[in-house]
Amino acid sequence: LESNPLHLLINAVGRSDRGMLESLKPTDLIAQFRANVVTTFRMTQACLPSLKRGEGTVVDIASLAGIIAAPGMGAYCLAKHALVAMHRQWRLELHASNILFLLVCPGPIEREDSDHRYDALAVSRGISEQQAAPGGGVRLNRLNPKMLSQQILDAAAGRQIELIVPGKARWLAALMPAWPSFADKMVRKRLS
Repeated sequence: LESNPLHLLINAVGRSDRGMLESLKPTDLIAQFRANVVTTFRMTQACLPSLKRGEGTVVDIASLAGIIAAPGMGAYCLAKHALVAMHRQWRLELHASNILFLLVCPGPIEREDSDHRYDALAVSRGISEQQAAPGGGVRLNRLNPKMLSQQILDAAAGRQIELIVPGKARWLAALMPAWPSFADKMVRKRLS
């Protein structure tokens, strides 16, 4: 790896979480940052020389939770927001290196355990069934993992810098800093 060019690095590492911030333990927050941010940072940093030689692409898989907060998502939203900030920092700092940085922020992905994945956390942390649901209970269709994978590869080949799926979430993400009270109402509406 040290002397060979690297053309594609996909950072698809991390884990999700559920819980309210007021009951969050510092160890929960640290674990989320290690899993979602530090591992991606270390892998990207280790691969930079090879990526520079190959004028490669770095794909960081974040989440809609990294650009839109949702209640009951615990430390996951905090960690994914940090991942998005780190990704954008890499992109700005390494612009002259010809490395493409593609940020992917998908909504809930269909999994066999989607409906019961957070049942134990819901009980142990005292959150509602709705907050334990995929996407923190925000009504969104679950994404087909094969179709999402193809979208990511197509976006990398097309040299896109950000891919938000579903695309309509981009509007809500843009509203968050521009009109936070309205964006909060929209999130709460999608929860009810």
